[in-house]
Amino acid sequence: MAIVQFNSKILEIIGEAPEVKTFVLACPKDFNFLPGQFIMLSFPEEKLAKAYSIASSPTKRGMIDLTIKIESYTEEELQKHLTPRLNHVRENQELIVKGPYGKFVLDETKQEYVFLAAGTGIAPLMSMIRYMLDKKMNKKITLINSNKTQKHIIYKKELESMKNKINIVQTITRDDEKHNHHPGRIDKELLSRHVNNKQAMFYICGPNEMVRAAKQHLLDLNIPQEHVHIELW
Repeated sequence: MAIVQFNSKILEIIGEAPEVKTFVLACPKDFNFLPGQFIMLSFPEEKLAKAYSIASSPTKRGMIDLTIKIESYTEEELQKHLTPRLNHVRENQELIVKGPYGKFVLDETKQEYVFLAAGTGIAPLMSMIRYMLDKKMNKKITLINSNKTQKHIIYKKELESMKNKINIVQTITRDDEKHNHHPGRIDKELLSRHVNNKQAMFYICGPNEMVRAAKQHLLDLNIPQEHVHIELW
């Protein structure tokens, strides 16, 4: 996939969850990427750039979605980091996009997929899921998604609408309110209940500690290492 750079503008800003926003950016209609890849984002005439996974499907032409957790920094540190500055951008503002990059991409040859996500780690996995659903692929898909509270579930309404198409398991780690989701993190016991096909393809994305732990749980369950794909941030 050829790497290109282009001037973009913000078409829409969507509040997804506490501290999380989706930025819909304009892109050329011939901009191509694979599900799971990322781009480098920067402000015009600035060298500072940061990598963000593309959350939208490659079938969505003329725009890409970036779902980002807006980190907090002091005023002194603000100019050293790109992400917190995104909290102050507005629609129609110009940005520079370069990409696509990355080898964490969907292998379309398998019949079953299990996606393990935590927080905004769901972004590249949603690109893969959306792509398979858009292409009407006859695949078995399971998403195991971990968040702090119910309010922190990203793409909540969209995921609700997917329940008749894919298997979704939500885990909540800190919420004191009553809910019907699995309490706690993605652990070996949870995976053993939802992983039945050791020949499925597994994709994991989230905080590094979560990714490493989930990968080890899968290996402990005798999932072949070549079937486990991870993205470390």
